[in-house]
Amino acid sequence: MDATLFYVLVGSVVVAAIARWRGWPAPLLVTVVALAASFLPFIPEMEIDGHVLLNIVLPPLLYSAALDVSFVGFKRSLPQIRRLGIWLVLLTTAVVGVIAWLIMPSLTLPGALLLGAIVAPPDAVSAAAIGRKLGLPRRIMTVLSGESLINDATSLTLYRVFAAIIAGATLTVWDGIWQFALAVVLGVAIGLVFGILLHQLRMRVADPVVIGTFGLLVPFGAYAIAEHLGGSGVLAVVAMGLYVGFNAPRTDYTTRQQEAPLWLSADLLLESFVFAYIGLQFKRVLSDLGDESVWHILLLSGAVRSCCWSGRCTSIRLTRSLAGRSEHDCVAGIERWPQGGSMRAGRDRVVGQSPRNR
Repeated sequence: MDATLFYVLVGSVVVAAIARWRGWPAPLLVTVVALAASFLPFIPEMEIDGHVLLNIVLPPLLYSAALDVSFVGFKRSLPQIRRLGIWLVLLTTAVVGVIAWLIMPSLTLPGALLLGAIVAPPDAVSAAAIGRKLGLPRRIMTVLSGESLINDATSLTLYRVFAAIIAGATLTVWDGIWQFALAVVLGVAIGLVFGILLHQLRMRVADPVVIGTFGLLVPFGAYAIAEHLGGSGVLAVVAMGLYVGFNAPRTDYTTRQQEAPLWLSADLLLESFVFAYIGLQFKRVLSDLGDESVWHILLLSGAVRSCCWSGRCTSIRLTRSLAGRSEHDCVAGIERWPQGGSMRAGRDRVVGQSPRNR
């Protein structure tokens, strides 16, 4: 392993540990420290292939988050989760894309929509940490967690469509809808198959070491196979995690006790590294701007941020006007606690009923 990667891993975990000790949002502190460290002369540039990073980091984080979600609460909050995780992402992508294209026509409309798909899903990692500290109701935390599991799939599917258009593929609106529907159906189906197989293994094998090892490997398999077949790897891992988590009380207690610290440690390591890597790219991003006006870029960034915030607030207010009383309380709580961001680590920790705590 390259020494630089090791130093980043250790440094990010140390900063995250300090943040946890002081009660601060660890992702935010890790990102800020990494942003500042990127300008130090002795800090080398890190380059990791984006697809490799995504395939390594996203599956375990999504699976761990899905294990913690109460399936009953997820099902009850599905209308709000669907609005925020699918329709709000579609709306934000369209609005951000059009605004970015008007400000910087050189992006082209597909490129601007690609940018919108990237920034559309809000960051729920740091948001959930703040929510736990504030003691938000379980229902609101369930909605935020469920949204974070779904909106990644929506965003990545849109990203795939617009990236194909930029690469020269000819796609119609119906082609895009078909790709999205195929990604959802295949992803969920593959995830359920893997979830059933893993659950049967957990029921029949009493060795917690073996079960823990398979638990670490299977999310990667579900994600890779779903993506290879044209489905959503995100939804595959989420569906598998929800199924395994819902049936977790039926498995051996020793297995669940051994899995809990394993996944918590993996979450801390992967989340810390991802946010540190994001922060360390800041200096290179500035240098890559080249002849582009810094003020032009700042204007575009501010407009994108404003679109994300205003789109979310507008969507929630519209939801409040259309929702029933039970949904009103939930979405009103989300509105009073704004959360968002364009950086994403792919998971969220939930306060509430958890298979690990049963």
